[in-house]
Amino acid sequence: MSIDLVTFVAQLVNLAILIFLLYKLLYKPLLNAIDTREQRISNAVKKASDDMKKAEEKIKELEKKKADFEAERSEMLNKTYNEVADLRVQLEKNVRDEINQKRELFLNELEKERQIVSNELQTMFVDNFVAFSQKAMLDLANTDLESQIISNLDRKFEVLSEDERQKFFGKSEYIVTTKYSLNVNVKNVIEHFIVKKLQGTQGTIQYIQSDDILCGMSISSNGNELSWNLKEYLLSFSQAISEALKSISARRVQN
Repeated sequence: MSIDLVTFVAQLVNLAILIFLLYKLLYKPLLNAIDTREQRISNAVKKASDDMKKAEEKIKELEKKKADFEAERSEMLNKTYNEVADLRVQLEKNVRDEINQKRELFLNELEKERQIVSNELQTMFVDNFVAFSQKAMLDLANTDLESQIISNLDRKFEVLSEDERQKFFGKSEYIVTTKYSLNVNVKNVIEHFIVKKLQGTQGTIQYIQSDDILCGMSISSNGNELSWNLKEYLLSFSQAISEALKSISARRVQN
């Protein structure tokens, strides 16, 4: 079998032309298209990577801002809570102070009112009782009444200790104090008591009058005093009235 050299060369030329044409018209554009697509993909990947990094940075920034916001929010809440707590304490203190102040004012006013009422009642009782006692003294001032007073003094003298009784014996002067002047009969009763009980003498007795004696008598000597005075009972009665008013005021405060 013989090979046609011309045909073979022609085939080679055709093949070369075909390869050249394929390279120029198909392969090279295809490579360029592949390179372009790869470049576009690479750029897209790079852009996506950059975007991802930016997104991650943005997320980190947002997370940092969120953490800062939460910290600031927590700080503001704590500060607000503390301020509210302080304000509540201050308001409670102000309310307590105001209540205590009003209560103090109320108690002061109540005490003034009680004192006024007490004074008025005491004055009323004293005035009326004094008037009654004075009238009774004027109506009953006789030897029998004074004898009863001397009897009261005698009983008070008898309950004294021996040392206390010795202080009244045999003194150089005895002062007899009454509210009103005494008649001769009453003075005789008094002198008999002083001479018999106190071992005194008639010349040592001095009579004086004093408004401090409401209804009664006082015998004193060298600072020692033996007395019976209706005013003492009146003062005790007035004190009892005052204590009763205080009790009423206390119950009003509690209610």
